[in-house]
Amino acid sequence: MPFLPVAHRELIAAAHRRGTYRMRWGVALSAAVLAGFFLLLTGLTGARGSGTGLFGMVGGLSLLLAGLAGLFLTSDAIAAEHRDGTLQLLHLTELGPFDLLAGKLVGAGIHAACALLALFPVLALSWILGGFTGAEILRFLLVGLNVLFVSLTVGLAVSAWGQRPGAVVAGTAIVLAALLFWPLLVTLGNPPGTEAWAALSPLECLNGADDRSYRGGHFWRQLALGHLTGWIALSTAAAGVRRRWRGSNERTRDTIRTRWRRRRVLTATDPERLPVQAVQLLLAGHSQARRWAWGAVFLPGLGFLIFLVNADAGTALGTFVGTGFAVGLILKGLYAWEAVGPLNEARRVGTLELLLSTPVTDRAVWSAQARHLDNCFLGPFLVLYGLDFLVIGGGILFQNQGAEMGLAFVGCLMGGLLTLLQCRTMSLGGLWWGLREERPTIAFAKNFLLGTGLSLPLMYFCCAGFLVPLILSSWLSNRLRLPMRVLLTEATPKR
Repeated sequence: MPFLPVAHRELIAAAHRRGTYRMRWGVALSAAVLAGFFLLLTGLTGARGSGTGLFGMVGGLSLLLAGLAGLFLTSDAIAAEHRDGTLQLLHLTELGPFDLLAGKLVGAGIHAACALLALFPVLALSWILGGFTGAEILRFLLVGLNVLFVSLTVGLAVSAWGQRPGAVVAGTAIVLAALLFWPLLVTLGNPPGTEAWAALSPLECLNGADDRSYRGGHFWRQLALGHLTGWIALSTAAAGVRRRWRGSNERTRDTIRTRWRRRRVLTATDPERLPVQAVQLLLAGHSQARRWAWGAVFLPGLGFLIFLVNADAGTALGTFVGTGFAVGLILKGLYAWEAVGPLNEARRVGTLELLLSTPVTDRAVWSAQARHLDNCFLGPFLVLYGLDFLVIGGGILFQNQGAEMGLAFVGCLMGGLLTLLQCRTMSLGGLWWGLREERPTIAFAKNFLLGTGLSLPLMYFCCAGFLVPLILSSWLSNRLRLPMRVLLTEATPKR
């Protein structure tokens, strides 16, 4: 038997898979186009420091992709094996937990590593343009690979201890947000107890990666501590796999709250609404998206109060803006998952095919999904933007910053409009990708990145980000004109 047989097989399979090469040149081409637009704008405006701006844009994009890799690629890897019943079969072989985890890590990480390395030539243009040295770029590449390793292992750890798709994705998002945003909290206000936790973040060593603040021992020590976080997560995942193999499965308890929620969905007596409510009950199931959304929406206010006590009002306001943007992304990620996850799970277990064999129409399925998403996310989005307008209004009244707050008010209005368009796109994308993709994490990645991630960078280019949701919504609407039974028939598993 070869060393790490599952990883050996995954590497051979990835070498023969077209997606490995498509992702590599797709990411490189997208980064080259984005860098071309940036250099064109800086050349037309005559702005200086184009190398620094290019490094910040492409480097931030690479760190974002590395940080989200675990959310998209490994957050459901072990849990899916457990739901399908294949994890127990692997226990009958000579494989150990680390053999299985190494195979999952290599199989998922090879695509992300190729994509991250494909960004390196575009990132090296900042060295040619000036402002950065080759040593700084190499240290930044090491930090990116370390962030990728930690993100993938955190996804495996959460997946090894969870079972439901929505729960493992939400848990991975929370852990990654805590690890990646902790250095930002230390930088902004240094609240009590954050320095010790920030040392375990893989992004902590970025403070000493540039030549001006580089100290050899400090940088490599922080890099090693961040790398140690990945091995701790991998050990946690191994413990979770051993627990699965002992047969201590997670049981779903029918609590009073769950029974009350089911009764609340089917309260209306209108016969015409019963098919919609039946599909809505199927999509809701044991979903925890509503609870996660309401829990996340109060984080900006909590961060504002903490920094208002420990720091000045300006730092608290900056923390509120940054945390509000991050919570908005988390809510959109939950929205994208809830749009594809339940539908994909119903398709996987055969419930959707059974439902479509009844007189339930496609319009009833679409209406049920729209109502389910509104019940989960309409209130949290309204509260989040209401808090934004409340803070902006307080700044205008009490701090005499009319011009700055006026721009912030316009920006908040544009953000709300963009969020509305993105949610419309992800709702349609949930129907399309949930029916077409076999793996829920891949369907979620496509829905979130195309519905939200693609439009955010383009907002800096004359608000071109508004065009992306409109174009995607039109394309998805044309695709969804076919009957749902036809779409299920055409959706064949990809080998």
